[in-house]
Amino acid sequence: MRRTAIGLLGCATIAVSGLACNTAKLPLRPDPGVTGYANIGIYSVQRYLYPLPLVERAVIEAMTDMKFHSVKRTPKDDGVKFLGLLFDGRYVCVTIEPEGQGCVVTVNFDIYGDEPLAKIFFERVSVRIATLPQAVNPPFDPRAISDTIIHRGMDPEGYRGAPLR
Repeated sequence: MRRTAIGLLGCATIAVSGLACNTAKLPLRPDPGVTGYANIGIYSVQRYLYPLPLVERAVIEAMTDMKFHSVKRTPKDDGVKFLGLLFDGRYVCVTIEPEGQGCVVTVNFDIYGDEPLAKIFFERVSVRIATLPQAVNPPFDPRAISDTIIHRGMDPEGYRGAPLR
């Protein structure tokens, strides 16, 4: 018992003095970097090249698709924040902040984070943005996804007209 107490006291002393901690502190705002996507701790971040109102609309539609409920929209100084609940009772926090011409979306699922669910969420937001009407997405805009990519692999026929079984 005494050895355990001495060991815990030693670990606490080392932790307080900073000898055991060589890791850098997390930034106040996670940066998606060059790739446009990052998962830092419990936060998942995605950069979009579209303005805040379009991304906000796509985020709301993606939240509806994923059955988020009790969602409350809170304006911030530099963006918008959504707080809601998942279908299994965990909370979700989605923040949209403008950055130049585009914006950055940060999502946090529960206190532990959920990267697979965040990737699904960002994929739904991206599909919603990419399938906007042509008034928003011109047909030859490189940011838009064409119909051939969206409907790839959804052919009703098999090889050379043979029915699928």
